[in-house]
Amino acid sequence: AAASEAKSPRKAPEPEKKPAPATPAPAAAALTTAPAATEAAGAEKKASGGLAARKKKKEMEDASASASSDDDSVSSEKARRPKKERPDAAKKHGTARKEKIKVPSSTGSAGLFLKKAEEKPAKGDSKVSEGGEGGVPALKLSQEKLEDEELEAMRLNPAYAKKTDLKVPFPVYEAYQKISEFASTMYTSWEEAEVVFVGPRGSGKTTLIESILGHPVSVVREEASSEGTSRRPLFIHMLNNLSCEEPRVTIKREQAKAKGELSPDKHRTPLGTLLTVAHNAIDRVVNIEELPAELEKRNALSGSAPIRVIYEWRYTWNLTLIDTPGSATYSRSSDIETLADRQKAKLDKTAEELVTPPHRLIVAVEQSQKWDGVQMVDWVTRVDPRRSRTIFVYTKFFHNTLRNMATTKDLNDYFAGAPINGAFFVSVFSASLRAKLIPDRAEYATKVKLASQRDMNLLEQLKYDKNYSQWLEVHSLKKYILEKTWKLYYDNIPKLLTSMNSEKSEMNKKMERAARELEDLKLHNLRSIAATYLMEFLHAVSRLIEGTSEGMPSLYGSTSEEERQLLGEWIDAKKDLIKVKRKWKLPYLDIKLYGGQQFERLLSEFKMVVEHTASVKATSDELANAERRNGTSMDQLAWAASDAAQRHSQQEFYPLIQQLSKRAVHIFQHLGRVAENMVESKRKASRAGHTSSIDEIEYIDVAAGGLLDKVESFPYFKKKVLELYEQFVERRAQYSQERSMDEFYCTRLIYWEITNFESLPDDYTSRGQESVARLADSLWEDMRTRIAHNVALKCHHFFLVPMETELPSELQSHFSCLSDAQIEEIFEVHPIRERLTQELAGLKTRLAKCEENLKSFTTAASSFSNSFNL
Repeated sequence: AAASEAKSPRKAPEPEKKPAPATPAPAAAALTTAPAATEAAGAEKKASGGLAARKKKKEMEDASASASSDDDSVSSEKARRPKKERPDAAKKHGTARKEKIKVPSSTGSAGLFLKKAEEKPAKGDSKVSEGGEGGVPALKLSQEKLEDEELEAMRLNPAYAKKTDLKVPFPVYEAYQKISEFASTMYTSWEEAEVVFVGPRGSGKTTLIESILGHPVSVVREEASSEGTSRRPLFIHMLNNLSCEEPRVTIKREQAKAKGELSPDKHRTPLGTLLTVAHNAIDRVVNIEELPAELEKRNALSGSAPIRVIYEWRYTWNLTLIDTPGSATYSRSSDIETLADRQKAKLDKTAEELVTPPHRLIVAVEQSQKWDGVQMVDWVTRVDPRRSRTIFVYTKFFHNTLRNMATTKDLNDYFAGAPINGAFFVSVFSASLRAKLIPDRAEYATKVKLASQRDMNLLEQLKYDKNYSQWLEVHSLKKYILEKTWKLYYDNIPKLLTSMNSEKSEMNKKMERAARELEDLKLHNLRSIAATYLMEFLHAVSRLIEGTSEGMPSLYGSTSEEERQLLGEWIDAKKDLIKVKRKWKLPYLDIKLYGGQQFERLLSEFKMVVEHTASVKATSDELANAERRNGTSMDQLAWAASDAAQRHSQQEFYPLIQQLSKRAVHIFQHLGRVAENMVESKRKASRAGHTSSIDEIEYIDVAAGGLLDKVESFPYFKKKVLELYEQFVERRAQYSQERSMDEFYCTRLIYWEITNFESLPDDYTSRGQESVARLADSLWEDMRTRIAHNVALKCHHFFLVPMETELPSELQSHFSCLSDAQIEEIFEVHPIRERLTQELAGLKTRLAKCEENLKSFTTAASSFSNSFNL
């Protein structure tokens, strides 16, 4: 029997001529049968020694450090048997001999499916010790080769293939395309699904993405197991395009860098980057079979700049798969200094930045191992504390864990000990087999299913807990991701439906508003609107003159200094500045005022400016020429003093009266704009009190303020009212200024109290002229006070009072006397009617289109919701 076992491997076909998989090895035959046949094969294997292998699992835990073990005499004997074979056997077959040996600590119940052997080193190669550490790599390679051969020899069970063939019905993708178009048309936020794969190097992130896609996207390098496949982030943007029967792949262009240019991480551009600039500087459309090689060219150097691939196909919805460069290890601490070097820290930081956006789904990938060695749970908790958007996936489940399980209890205890409920356990195939499958998409997808079938057959024999079936193998993970992303888009449908219903409702309201505005263009309605607005405007002006805080003084009021900054300082007859000083104690100097209060402060300021104007000395020449020909000499001197004082006061005060008039015009014209804002505030308050939204214009009854609300449709009319108001202000200011000048033009004054001549000399000498000059100065002081007081009174009487008494009647009479043609011109009836007619026709067309879109959207949403079934 021992001789037969030793000879059996030598009868295998030569490596150069692989036999057709019609006669698979016993292990492969067991994998290709139906479940019942599989169990029978398993039972037969148990009877032939598989059970004994499980019972001795505990004795073989330390055998991973050596290729040969002397656990018992049987194992030692089998390990020595190949040495007794004739040396010409290997030469006869032209290849190294394969000996059937007992491999401890690496099979467990996997002995039901795999033959374990090791290759004899070729001449010139380093020898593999039987008991030393050097035997482990050779043993591992031998095991992978046997696993690959068995996987290649397996046949896919049709029932299992149908079960794992996840096909979303095409109507779902058609419905998704329509819904996406509606979302784009409505300018509604439509979050697209993004899935980020993170994990240590060599954990199988890229292979996992390839298994989900069904074809390779990267080239397997010899150093990939230690350095990882991805050196830069890879964004695969899967886009729904119904015109693409086959996937259309476009690799997006990359920004070229000049030699020595600083990269984002402040390092000089490597020379190797310059060699690929010309190749990467354009968008490149490639076949799926060419994709791995093209990506390998761009993945030559590590970096944080992503590679972007556009993947258009009719059998997908918008989904972005993001592959991240893996770090050599993930730290349990947030301190990046615990990583080995700066490059590892940079990769860790890149992955953390990619998973930070809260809308991205995180797939934390890690090799299956003992639970006390897992690292990703702690790492993910830093970016997703509740782990609500994270999927944990443990890869290489067959190679690292499943084949080492000896009993059902061991397997179920392993599942139950997982740190996270709902973690996925997947395994595919080795890197060497994957490298062979790169050119063939169909064969690649088949081998992914075969690897899952291999695992499930072994799990069935171990009688695993069926409660974990939904978390096993790649197809379960793919189904979960599809359902998760479908749910994301499904949850957005009500928001889009609400937006479309809102748009339809808005169209109806706009049509009603346009129809009402057309009705408002009738003459009797226009006159009512004009009368209502005038009444509110004049009432606001009256309140502002009398005093009210309704006009928001903090916003529209002005201090004395702000007023002077806008209009300039006071200027006397000599063009010198007269600055208002605080010691004058001007009322409300630093208070913001408008309207009547601001005008009263202006009059007080004018009085103070006049009172602080320097007096003008009368010269002898002026006094002599001012004498009268008739009258006594004393009378002549008195008249001369009065005339000089009056002439000097006119010369000094006339510029100040002009400035007073200008400042008063500014105050009352500004008051008109404040009154207009008060009316607008009242209109908005009225609308807010009678409608559900302040942004919607509703037509309410006249008593509630509807006519006031309608005036917004006629901006030219409002401008005309303000223009008439400002013209009235300018006329009143001019009239008030003219009345103020009567102090100088309409009277010739003499103070009769000086006619007793008590202050004049008895003789007409130069000494008498000096006395008259002093008298003229005294008259100047009295006249200055009188003029300041009288001008203020005249401004109040001829300017302020008419603003309350004459303004309302003048404005109302103006609009009452307008003809129908003038009313239509002021309200711009003809252009507004033409605009509203066109707008109404356009709204009817848009409403019909909106109703059609709503019906089409409802159908698409129903198809997207009801046709999805995996």
